[in-house]
Amino acid sequence: MTQTQRHFLALLGGLCLSIISGLLLGYWAYRLLPEMQIAGVPETLSRLSIAINLCLLLALSLAITTLIYGHLHAVALRELALTSRLLTLYQLLFWLLVTIGLLFLGLLFILSTHTGAAS
Repeated sequence: MTQTQRHFLALLGGLCLSIISGLLLGYWAYRLLPEMQIAGVPETLSRLSIAINLCLLLALSLAITTLIYGHLHAVALRELALTSRLLTLYQLLFWLLVTIGLLFLGLLFILSTHTGAAS
């Protein structure tokens, strides 16, 4: 395994870790939300929200970095079957999620502009 392939796998590992930690923190915040509202401790929930946003921001930056790194070093990554499959799968998932996100934003825009039309 070459240095380029190890870097790519490290970027994918960091991306997975940041996504998983953001999701776990989000689940923890969801579980603590009723207790925080009863106790009236908004600063803990605010700090938890900041940590979630930082994890997801890290995941977004790692996703873009991994995509660019994979594009720049595609020839070296295609030498090994494992990294070749991972690169192809990652590119497909990345663009699929980008497309779904854009469709979701378009749907939100359509719903927000047509909300008053029904009444």
